[in-house]
Amino acid sequence: MPRVPAALAGTNLAVPVGLVILLVVAVVAPVAVTPAAALGQIGQMGPGGRISLASQTPWVEPDGAFELRADLAGVRRPEDLALEISVREAVTSRSQFSQTIEGRLLGDELWRRGPTPLADIQLDDAGAARVTVPIASSPTTAANGERPVVLADAGVHPVRVVLHDAEAGAEVDSFTTHLVRTRRDDARPLDVAWVQPVTAPWPCSPMGPPPSTTSPGWPWPPPPPPWAPVTCR
Repeated sequence: MPRVPAALAGTNLAVPVGLVILLVVAVVAPVAVTPAAALGQIGQMGPGGRISLASQTPWVEPDGAFELRADLAGVRRPEDLALEISVREAVTSRSQFSQTIEGRLLGDELWRRGPTPLADIQLDDAGAARVTVPIASSPTTAANGERPVVLADAGVHPVRVVLHDAEAGAEVDSFTTHLVRTRRDDARPLDVAWVQPVTAPWPCSPMGPPPSTTSPGWPWPPPPPPWAPVTCR
């Protein structure tokens, strides 16, 4: 038989049976959630989604156009989302470039479009949002009345792409890429720049075998050459 603490000895510990049953039911009974209630909770959630870079123009000539494709994923309530794109002033250092990738030190805004309702954004066959930014070397107005971004000189410009909650204006997701404005000359930018270690043994001389390892000034095998830049076209 369980022992009763001395402090409670002689105390009436009787508990109404109805109260005990009520407490047990309150603890073990599952909370029923109807489908309507679940849908109501989802409806109360704000719009959401993720946006990322799919592809872009590698570089832009003085009076060309910058084209960007953005992938959208996990979009919730697309009718309440809007897309904004802005071009910032050119970076001035490598450290600033690294910071802009994280969305910091973006510089002054030179051009902006949006926020544009997501329903009005052109989607390609792959489902990516396609945006074209007109570039001009001097102030002008396009045929459709839109003002292009004026980039008079060569440079690397951060491009900020933001997915907004159209009603609240809050940022849902974003990324930063870069617009490369080329120079006004005939120099063609590299298609690919690749640094590859290249090593090979010294060839045998047509006059005979390689020198002996004991010959002064002739180490064999030779040390590997340093890293060599290779340009692929």
